[in-house]
Amino acid sequence: MKKLFFLLFLFACGETTEDGRLVEYTINKGSHNASPIEYKRVRGEKIYKLKINFRKPQYQILNANGSLSSDQADWNKATGFSDCNNFDAFRGKGAMLGWRWNQSLGVIELAAYVHNQGDKSRRVIAFTATANVNTWYEFSIKAGEKNKTYTYKFNGETIVMSGKNGRGCELEAISGRLITPYFGGNRTAPNDILIDIEYLK
Repeated sequence: MKKLFFLLFLFACGETTEDGRLVEYTINKGSHNASPIEYKRVRGEKIYKLKINFRKPQYQILNANGSLSSDQADWNKATGFSDCNNFDAFRGKGAMLGWRWNQSLGVIELAAYVHNQGDKSRRVIAFTATANVNTWYEFSIKAGEKNKTYTYKFNGETIVMSGKNGRGCELEAISGRLITPYFGGNRTAPNDILIDIEYLK
């Protein structure tokens, strides 16, 4: 109960993301959540913009016999926000940038990732474009009001999430909290993962 109160306090007192705020995130081996853990509000804006650098994204998820696990194909979450006055995008509503390490190609695959009722309504559409290791990219999500959409932009490519894949509410602007890097899937990080994010307005 005390932990829940503390999280709600942080949510209530947090500020919107600041222009040019650079954060170096680490997902430690054996963890899902990155540090530092943040509960900043993301609200009052229709567009969520940032620059992202996967500084150390490589990992292998292996079976007991040493073969590559099918869990390697699970989507992780790089960044995003809860929305529609929800605190938790994983159990409620929100828009995120999904990512995974493609072991055979040596690139980061990215996806538009939306929750309307947590995992029960997970919607994922992969970008054609991929990302290279230790390279900065610009990324944005625009929240649509009346048409209930999320418009994702990455590396010159646009994905519009609409209808059953789209936004779960009609609000003028984003109303939720920041989602920071998260590993999984049902597996924790097999080694340390490093992701740098510069938050923009």
